[in-house]
Amino acid sequence: MARQEGGLTGPVRPPMVAMPSVFTMIFKSLCRHAGIGANSYVLKTRSAEIVLDAGMHPKHEGSEAIPHYDFLQPGSADSIVITHSHLDHVGTLPVFLQGQPQAKVFLSPETKELATAMLHNSVNVMQAKRIEHGIAEYPLFDHRELDDLEDSFEIRAIERPFDLDPEGTVRGTFHDAGHILGSVGVTIEAEGKKIFYTGDVNFEHSTLQKGALFPEETVDALIVETTRGEQERAPGYSRQDEENALAEAIKNVIERKGSVLIPVFAMGKTQEVLGMLHRFKAEGLIPKKTPVYIGGLSTKMTQVYDRFSTTSRRHLPNFRFLKDMELEAGNKKRKGPI
Repeated sequence: MARQEGGLTGPVRPPMVAMPSVFTMIFKSLCRHAGIGANSYVLKTRSAEIVLDAGMHPKHEGSEAIPHYDFLQPGSADSIVITHSHLDHVGTLPVFLQGQPQAKVFLSPETKELATAMLHNSVNVMQAKRIEHGIAEYPLFDHRELDDLEDSFEIRAIERPFDLDPEGTVRGTFHDAGHILGSVGVTIEAEGKKIFYTGDVNFEHSTLQKGALFPEETVDALIVETTRGEQERAPGYSRQDEENALAEAIKNVIERKGSVLIPVFAMGKTQEVLGMLHRFKAEGLIPKKTPVYIGGLSTKMTQVYDRFSTTSRRHLPNFRFLKDMELEAGNKKRKGPI
């Protein structure tokens, strides 16, 4: 709150006259540690409090992995925006809601499905860490809490404005961030100002995901991720060349009757690699009958990707990995080499 006071000098001083108040929105980081992970921020206006993301830090455990939700007054947040379903942006959403049960959770339909699966898997991981590493704080939440999240979810499509607070003083609009399925940046309009929060963003087309489609109008403030902001690509780098080099390496191993193990994250990276393998087969870069196996969480994530194959903004529209690639999916025991 900014206030200006004025008066006249001299022996006679008139009463103080308060000038009209000018309210400045407050943006505060809730991140507990520097670097990637546990992304969470709060935006306060004259009458509303909006939280952006609820991440878990991948390099810390227990309470050290949680954002500073203690900076918030209990029950103070009107809503929270989840930009995408990676755990460094959604991993502590249930913990946030423990202190802010009234807050509505705004997210895309794809993020809702992916995040729910990721959080249930996170419970299993935390339970294992409690046993194996003696982390008494784990699990930070349980499966029952996740089942109850449904009541807090507010699903919103891209490019359709919506209210972020009950009084309608803060408006939000989602835009495709091009990062993973369902990822969004959000335009926030309040107090006559426009703020843009990118979340994680990728402007280049990848194998499956199309690059971000962000608005080009002027904003008053930009909050942008800078994971690779200072990293230049090597001279002569080409994604196409890198993919073709991978195809050549796979082909060489197959010709020697070997198997190829590609360790990638279950969500996003797995589906990108599957898209590459589909292209390699279609273009004859690897044998068309090469079997492809995925399992565990990768299967669940791929099922979600397939469900949104006809409605999401992506390459290979209508293409369903599990059916059209005839993938061997699940955790079935297999005899002999893959």
